[in-house]
Amino acid sequence: MYKEAYQHAVWLVTHANCREQVNYFYDYTEQYFLSMVSGNIYKNVFQTYVELIERAGNIKDTILEIVNTLDKCNYNFNKVSEQLFVHKNTVFFRLDKIKEFLEIDPVKNACDRHF
Repeated sequence: MYKEAYQHAVWLVTHANCREQVNYFYDYTEQYFLSMVSGNIYKNVFQTYVELIERAGNIKDTILEIVNTLDKCNYNFNKVSEQLFVHKNTVFFRLDKIKEFLEIDPVKNACDRHF
């Protein structure tokens, strides 16, 4: 039990940059499990999305910006609109375009949030 707690603490310090404040390992479990998966597996799983985004051309940056901001703001559309300096309806419109383009719905389906 202590060995696992120590290993988790070491992981927090080395991977999650948790040196300045009190942090709980279980707040970072998703990042921990994702760090255990090799890059090749990620590449194989997400290659379809990479190819779609690469073909998006001029809207590629918009897709990445809104998806990253949604994740950063925990899918709170008010916070997202403030961060992007756009109206909340613009965020909904952009998200609808992304849903059509990538055929996913990260708002209704939590599994789609990690594409």
